[in-house]
Amino acid sequence: MTTVKFRNLAYNVKIFLVFVLRASAGLAAFIFNIVLARTLGADGAGTFALVYSTLIIVVICARFGIDRSLLKLVASHGSANEWPKVRGAYNSGRLSVLLLSMGLTIGLYFGAVPISAFYSDVVPVSTLRLVSLAIIPVAMIFLHAEALKGLKRVNLSLLLNGIMIPFLAVCLLLTFDALHVVDGAVLAYLIAAFITATSAFFLWNYYDRRSRSGDSFEHFSCLKILSASFPLFIVTLALNLQGVIPIFFLGHFSESKEIALFNAAVKTALMIGMILQAVNAHYAPRFAALYYKKETEKLERTARKAVLLPAAVATPILLLLMAFPKQIMGLFGEEFVAAAPLLMIVAAAQFINVATGPVAHLLMMSDHGKAARNTALLGMLVSLAFCFLLIPEYGAFGAAIAHSLGLAIRNLVGVSFVKRYLGIKIWSFL
Repeated sequence: MTTVKFRNLAYNVKIFLVFVLRASAGLAAFIFNIVLARTLGADGAGTFALVYSTLIIVVICARFGIDRSLLKLVASHGSANEWPKVRGAYNSGRLSVLLLSMGLTIGLYFGAVPISAFYSDVVPVSTLRLVSLAIIPVAMIFLHAEALKGLKRVNLSLLLNGIMIPFLAVCLLLTFDALHVVDGAVLAYLIAAFITATSAFFLWNYYDRRSRSGDSFEHFSCLKILSASFPLFIVTLALNLQGVIPIFFLGHFSESKEIALFNAAVKTALMIGMILQAVNAHYAPRFAALYYKKETEKLERTARKAVLLPAAVATPILLLLMAFPKQIMGLFGEEFVAAAPLLMIVAAAQFINVATGPVAHLLMMSDHGKAARNTALLGMLVSLAFCFLLIPEYGAFGAAIAHSLGLAIRNLVGVSFVKRYLGIKIWSFL
């Protein structure tokens, strides 16, 4: 009995540490955006947000869903002690991402001129070419973070994927005044990304050797990895496009200040969404392992646990953001107080995101990647449609509405898909 209590205590401590690290990641990103806004001003922060959004979409294409596929493979085969398969999957995944990253780096470098023209020259060509150098390290960070997550090294994954880059970039920005321009901020981010990618590589090799016995590995075809990863790539691309499409539209139709206001509101509201990311980081490998072992009842209990705690923690944060939106946005500078209504809109959408639980990860970690893809595409298309309708006339306010509607509809449909395909009732009243 004492042993069982000790195991439960250890498990709860582990979950608590995941939440602490996820909260730290959210805080690091929040501080990074505040430092950017105060050093670059609204116009400069808007330009950086546009550059960063471009980088994220290109990196998603470089990853091609391989990182999510690798998480599933490492978690599934690792739980069954099939270490040659784990090693083979990692080798093929790493090679695939590296080749894709190199090709896209060349593509963005030489495609910077037409992309800058699409953004109405808000982003200089030189800045786009500088940020292209970050594609390889950032893609590798994602790959190794997901692989470590599959080895149940969730805390290390969160450290690499959420804390190190913003922390190091803030240190550089606060130390060197010469970096207080857009290109300087991009350079600070680039240096932080290279340091983090190097750390990720060594950490994976260290824990990989501790987990497995021997150096044997089972060959995985790169084409097989790419084929299995494609549905996950579509899901990840659609999920992220939903967040950055409004920024791209604002870059084309509005000025950089509007981008800065919208981006600051979204990044602040993500303090709510970070709770769900912490849950996903902890539970995603468990979902994959339980589904692989066909432990259906345990999977449902685990999924419900992954909903209750985030909703409870998110509620006071939502109330805080709703009660003091002007004061919170004022942390970015006086120019950002005008984003208070945007914060209230996107915060409500993020709360719905958290309250629906990790539905996308449930579908992706099982054999229902197509269902996850369909919900992601639906949310993206809803956001895209409302961006067309609202942004040309209403600017950042229209962007906030478009983003929030797509996010809410995507997650509500995801709840129904989890019930239909997995038989899991995320909410007990269903």
